[in-house]
Amino acid sequence: MITKMEFMELPQEDVELFNKMRGNYVSEKEKRFFEEVEWREQYNQANVDDLLWDSNQKNLAVWFYRFEYSCYMLHVPIKGQPYGIEIELSSLADMLEYDFSKVENANVDAQNVLDYLRKTDYANIDYDRCTDA
Repeated sequence: MITKMEFMELPQEDVELFNKMRGNYVSEKEKRFFEEVEWREQYNQANVDDLLWDSNQKNLAVWFYRFEYSCYMLHVPIKGQPYGIEIELSSLADMLEYDFSKVENANVDAQNVLDYLRKTDYANIDYDRCTDA
């Protein structure tokens, strides 16, 4: 039986972010990222986690995943350390705007997460990977 999909109301900062980005994407990959994440936040709860940026794909140290509907866990690498720190953020907007300089000795060549994604042209986003399965 097909039932109506449950719609989750987005955090206000994400609504504003999606509206601001719509029509102002810098690449097709950025457009896909925002459209995909907006749909997931509205209709696809991640019970465990929805790994979007996989550091193991290209030996990257920055990674993040979505959990619940619109919460994110961001991993920031630390210079000279085998492990970094994880930061929980309550919206996509908060995660994308997260300033890496807030982390002492952060080993990231970017100002914030959005800058990092644009520098890599969203190359390591994996839309097919979800660890809820």
